[in-house]
Amino acid sequence: MFIFYSGGFTGFLSLFIIPIHLYIPNKMKQLQSAGYIPTTCFTLPKTCWTDNFYAPQVEVQKAFQRKHANNDAAHAFIENQRHEQRLYEKYKEYYGYVFYIVKKRQ
Repeated sequence: MFIFYSGGFTGFLSLFIIPIHLYIPNKMKQLQSAGYIPTTCFTLPKTCWTDNFYAPQVEVQKAFQRKHANNDAAHAFIENQRHEQRLYEKYKEYYGYVFYIVKKRQ
């Protein structure tokens, strides 16, 4: 299963739980219907999230909050990012991005 998170600065949050064995084949069909030839697909490894995305954010978020100490919107923005990270930690076995390599049909 994959859990897809959709959120943002506004604080809107939704979770979509889709079994992976249904999601990828359905997406491949959508791509074909849109005039593409799917070549392959892959998911990002967990280290892309932990080491390359979330870990570098910690110090940047602290600096951002110091710089915007009196800005409620800035603090809400950082809290939303931290909430997303907590969701990842809770659901990391199911959370991810799928990338598709396709070619436009002639």
